[in-house]
Amino acid sequence: MLLPKAAFAPLPSGLPRVQRESALSRNLPLSGSGTWTVAGTGALLAGLQACVGRTVLTDSRRAPRLLRRSRRRVGVMCRSDGGLVAWRSSEVGQKGELPVILFPAEDLLLVGQTKQMHLFEPRWVDMVDSARGLYGGIFALIYIINDGRNLSVLRVATVVEVTACNNLGEAGRQLTVRAVARCSLEGFSKEISEDTWGVAKVSEIPEAFMEDTTCANDAQRGLMALLENLDLTVPGSTESSRPSGAAALGTEEKQPESPRLWTHQRGSIEEDFTVQWTSFIAGMQSTLSGIPLNLENGMPVDTETEKDLIQVVATYYAALSRSDISVRIEFFSDCKRSLTERVEDLSKQLEEKQGMARARRAIASALESTDTESTGTKASPVSEKAEAGPRDPKLGFLGHYEQPGAYAFRVGDVVVHRRHRQVGVVAERFRVCTLSEEWHAMNCPKGMTAWQPFYTILVLLPTGQAIARHGAQSSHRRWDRALDGGDPPDVQHPDMPQFFGEFDAAAARYEPLDEAAAAQEVLAPEWDKAS
Repeated sequence: MLLPKAAFAPLPSGLPRVQRESALSRNLPLSGSGTWTVAGTGALLAGLQACVGRTVLTDSRRAPRLLRRSRRRVGVMCRSDGGLVAWRSSEVGQKGELPVILFPAEDLLLVGQTKQMHLFEPRWVDMVDSARGLYGGIFALIYIINDGRNLSVLRVATVVEVTACNNLGEAGRQLTVRAVARCSLEGFSKEISEDTWGVAKVSEIPEAFMEDTTCANDAQRGLMALLENLDLTVPGSTESSRPSGAAALGTEEKQPESPRLWTHQRGSIEEDFTVQWTSFIAGMQSTLSGIPLNLENGMPVDTETEKDLIQVVATYYAALSRSDISVRIEFFSDCKRSLTERVEDLSKQLEEKQGMARARRAIASALESTDTESTGTKASPVSEKAEAGPRDPKLGFLGHYEQPGAYAFRVGDVVVHRRHRQVGVVAERFRVCTLSEEWHAMNCPKGMTAWQPFYTILVLLPTGQAIARHGAQSSHRRWDRALDGGDPPDVQHPDMPQFFGEFDAAAARYEPLDEAAAAQEVLAPEWDKAS
């Protein structure tokens, strides 16, 4: 799923650290092109450490010392006063001003969700205390996206309310927040720097329009019925049928192996619809209880109608929270469509995924009657036609000579993309493409068949960006010493140590750590090497 370009703005490079932070405050609001020119540069970690400091990433050497300090003090649990209603009616609320803190987009917090965090840097402790004292316990989470080349800022932020705060003295504050609304960023009235927190000028985004009072309930019932019967299991893989959300953002798939190093609660960025929906949605409704929804133009609604709308909002965001991160960002950034339209669109996408998963299972069931680990696997209709004449390079690249389950590669093989010449390592193999028709249409050349083996391939691009590609067999070939000039390069992808051991350069293969993967065999020649 590609993210809408209007949802975020590019960050120009070349600014030193302090200048970046000042520019982050100065260069808003929107330019005439409808995108931001917001300063920032470098990798996501560097950018966040520059703008957020140790709020997002804990200094692991400092944390134990702070925790030891905290044990010498008695934490006082207290609840914030006022909340969203108080902020809306206050002078700062009328101006649309909110304290802000930055987070990576992978930590997107949706309306109805909660997050725990530990803030110990003085500026962020001061921000929390000021938010509770002057802004009704309300502040905003701003999100940074790293696509592997540039940093960008989402133009929509999450408005959160502090529901509990534990004073740890010198060790900072432990707090729980709940997401109560979305807002669009319009500028900054107070700059963010290394020593001070910032205040953004925001405009609250309505969660429901007038039409939703009559149409949203029907859309919600349709989505709920779909969720209760959703089955996206795909043959040939224990993972979800969709690529990693992190991969869609151009970032590493794996979450940090030491959650203790993070100062805030982190959710999964993967798609996962295996949940008990009734209780899950009830939990989000409970979180939203007492929150006055922001309705279009402040339209008045009776108590029963507002209760129904909250149920729709809870169901919508519950379903969205289980989608992968790219889908979450796409829908979270949608400021123009009604609640009903967003619910219906999400339902449509899930129905398409459901249909594709059923089709994949039907294909697998039809092929179970044959030996799937032999070259005798029944050919696809496309390949049967193609075999009638001499092998054409264009048809070969598009997979017209391939057969489901007729693997030309093994896990660990070093492969080369036939057009882009990018070198990668096979990490997983599938008998056919396991992703949706939408993904296939967006990412594969026109005319390429999905009825062929596909592979997860770990690739390190010349720019240094590490990606995991779902690649077709026909568009790749094994490393060839004669064609490629000697031994293959050592692929320095960050996920390699998790899956592979020694590198046999002469054989152009890494030794898989998994025994089943190590025992795999080549079951068919590459399409241009068949006799």
